Amino acid sequence: MERKPKEIDYRSVLIPVHGKLRGSQARKLGETLERLYKEGYDQVVLDLADCLSIDSVGALSIERALDLGQRLYLVVVPGFPLEDFLPPELGADPRLRFFAEVSEAVRHVRSKEESGLLLV
Repeated sequence: MERKPKEIDYRSVLIPVHGKLRGSQARKLGETLERLYKEGYDQVVLDLADCLSIDSVGALSIERALDLGQRLYLVVVPGFPLEDFLPPELGADPRLRFFAEVSEAVRHVRSKEESGLLLV
């Protein structure tokens, strides 16, 4: 089950997902990601640490967000079989990163590298 997104900064949000990301819950996540993108949130920390499983609809929601142009930072516990749910080519997508801790993903999103700032 998806919980309400929490703003990290003006263009980044954190979305915790608990339980199974399947069927209607996965579709709802896809709709939420699309709405957030339209509202200007192009960076999403998707906390899947408490996610038990993902079906093809959940995987499609993640792929669709990447296709829109969002950067996704997935928080997964070590050993979670993400490769069973996501196509292998997504692992090389620079807009998709993986983290073991939410704090690590949030810190990365807030970094100068990801903020779009250029210091001269």
